[in-house]
Amino acid sequence: MVKIEGQEFPLDVAIAEDDNLLKAALTPHYPSIKNAQITRETRAGQMIVSIVKKAEHKGSYGRR
Repeated sequence: MVKIEGQEFPLDVAIAEDDNLLKAALTPHYPSIKNAQITRETRAGQMIVSIVKKAEHKGSYGRR
């Protein structure tokens, strides 16, 4: 089970357990996953992958 941006959906365990495969699979739908924090836990024998996007710097504030 993958949780991202308030949504939950099933995903093959082989993909869910590997950060690189997970990012490759989800980037077309969730571009923000590139720099996201990924955590995993097991509940009732099921892997739960939680993805929380990190804030990105925008603009050139403070640069000259």
